[in-house]
Amino acid sequence: AEAPANAPKTEAHPPVPATAAEVTAETGPQLYARHCAACHGDKGDGRGLATQYLFPKPRDFRAGKFRLVSTDNNVPTEADLEAVLLRGMPGSAMPPWGHLSQADRKALVAEVLRLFREGMGENYAAVLREQEGLTDEELKDPEIQAEIQEFVVRRTTPGQVTAVPEINEPDADALARGKAVYFKQSCQSCHGNEGKGDGTQKMLDDEGFATAARDYTKGIFKGGHDVASLYRRIAYGMPG
Repeated sequence: AEAPANAPKTEAHPPVPATAAEVTAETGPQLYARHCAACHGDKGDGRGLATQYLFPKPRDFRAGKFRLVSTDNNVPTEADLEAVLLRGMPGSAMPPWGHLSQADRKALVAEVLRLFREGMGENYAAVLREQEGLTDEELKDPEIQAEIQEFVVRRTTPGQVTAVPEINEPDADALARGKAVYFKQSCQSCHGNEGKGDGTQKMLDDEGFATAARDYTKGIFKGGHDVASLYRRIAYGMPG
């Protein structure tokens, strides 16, 4: 029997949506140009077209001062960078990119690391020009190139992942000790007596841009509010 003329059309084999893991990834440079360059710059120097309108300023990947790391030498692992893509950077213009496929995120991480390595190489070459007086032609010497490459590898290879001790639920004594340490270490000079980010210390990052201390009372943390993340920020600082 024939179907009614007004019956909805059906397909014998409807297309199955691809999962995030199955989506074909663009190349890292293509993804970076489309999603990241407007803020972080074509070369990853943090000076994209939108930078002048943003606070805090986008990260300069070439300087190698990544804020949210889990290693003892402050060099990010691939997992550290992917965590930032998934979480974004709360309190800044950096959105989460969890909607991208895992393949795309990994390609973006690889491109950021490439820019990091490239920046380290150029920075070291600049030091050799300034301090050793080497010319561009002399910098092409194989021995000099090997020296630069050795520096890049050393400076961009992640160290050991830092340990996080077991931290139990706080009791009254622990809270009192924590408050005493907070003032002993002058945390209030930046974060304020009540943790509202209203301390009196002038805040500038290593690039000379104005920045601000975190307001703990809002519960918005750049690196996540889990115990391990908070411990690492306190114990190992935030480079830059």
